[in-house]
Amino acid sequence: MNNRLFEGDILGIYVAVIARRLTNRKKARNGLTDQRSRWVNGVIPYYIAEGFNLKQQGIIWDAMDDFSSQTCIKFQPL
Repeated sequence: MNNRLFEGDILGIYVAVIARRLTNRKKARNGLTDQRSRWVNGVIPYYIAEGFNLKQQGIIWDAMDDFSSQTCIKFQPL
């Protein structure tokens, strides 16, 4: 396998480029600059619809916690 190619099957995609993009991934933000397009105070009101069991709700809460820990967005139950 050519160590300069990602997984050896994608020509032109170099491992160093992939690694650099993955390393810088958390630094880059994709937020909107228009204040009218933002949630008030970065808080998103939510509710979890009926029909989700406790395990599924836990997965949803974990995902929201993970998202909140990496962004300025917070979730607030209704």
